[in-house]
Amino acid sequence: MTIDFTWMGDRNLKVSVITPDGAVYDMVQQMTRVSRRIEPSQVILINGARKGAKLQIAEAVRSEVVAFFAWEPMATKLAASYPQVQVYVIQPSVLDLLRCIYFAPKGGKLGAILPFALRDYYDDLEDALQVMDVSFYRLAPAYDKRELRDLIRRAASQGVTDLIGTDAISAMTVARHMNWIPLRPGRGGITRAFFKALWNIHHRYQGNIRAAFPQNGMLAHYHLQDIIGSSQAITEVKELAKVYGATDSTIEIPPLRKRKGDIQEISQALLRMLDICYHKSHTFDANVWELLKNQPWPGNVRQLAHIIERLVLVVKNQTIQVKDVLRVMPRDVVAEERGKLDEEGHLRGRTYEMIEKMSREGKSGAQIAKALGSRSTVYRIKRRHENQ
Repeated sequence: MTIDFTWMGDRNLKVSVITPDGAVYDMVQQMTRVSRRIEPSQVILINGARKGAKLQIAEAVRSEVVAFFAWEPMATKLAASYPQVQVYVIQPSVLDLLRCIYFAPKGGKLGAILPFALRDYYDDLEDALQVMDVSFYRLAPAYDKRELRDLIRRAASQGVTDLIGTDAISAMTVARHMNWIPLRPGRGGITRAFFKALWNIHHRYQGNIRAAFPQNGMLAHYHLQDIIGSSQAITEVKELAKVYGATDSTIEIPPLRKRKGDIQEISQALLRMLDICYHKSHTFDANVWELLKNQPWPGNVRQLAHIIERLVLVVKNQTIQVKDVLRVMPRDVVAEERGKLDEEGHLRGRTYEMIEKMSREGKSGAQIAKALGSRSTVYRIKRRHENQ
């Protein structure tokens, strides 16, 4: 599958992408080449690790680029040096972090310094980090070198041999004789940053936001054999694809929320594929389907695939339970759904009175938070009750 999205309608607008190294440079270059909707002349691609990168960036500013795309810590430096140009930070995702942990060298002691981009997920990540044997983990901004240096010193003092983090910690980690594992966004993070910029740039320069997007939104090109599902909607799509497959016609695939009958089939296919990829073996508990089918899935099949990949990386037991799914779902879903679980992972009601009961039983705030998923969940339930 390849992803295309309509680039800026005004062909005179230009942006610059500053990559942290040659490997990422090659990846972005390939993405721009294969896309049918990005005009290469509008993208000034710069390898930030090369000599002369500063001169190229200055030249890009002189050519009146409207936006920079960059990784930290380069993004912070650009924002300070060129305040007249909008800077979009390409951030790593939770999935990028979990992949780093999975592929980290075995036998050593693993640590992670998480960027602020993941701060909203920190509470929910703690379970996953512990399950995956990450012995040291902290949250720190990429621009605060003093804080980063102190955290790296503490990690070294605790015997950490391999440290996951952004490019901001690379030199400091090596100086402490630890192995640095780069935490960088994959293709999904880059695509999200470009799409966000597309929205903002049109809003800023043209004010015509509808013209920024194709009529059917982001386009995805699939091979017919890759379309999974047996619902009526997908059956019709496959029939149309057979008829129009040799033409330039665009066939719209209904979003996941409109064909929830396909969710189980798609999930099981993704699980089989990802288990093979990561040399694991899992099955879904039957109670999982109720939860998955009740989600809106704004990110469509791609979002579902990310959720299942995180499950494959995190869950050590063979059977994936509802409580496992909630650990990797977006925070708003967790806040709403986690309170409906009993000890066996079945959905049921959980109320403010249960928090009060646990308090009366002498359980600490940390114990209550663990039972409900996170401290933020407890605070949210309390706040909702107090505001009634």
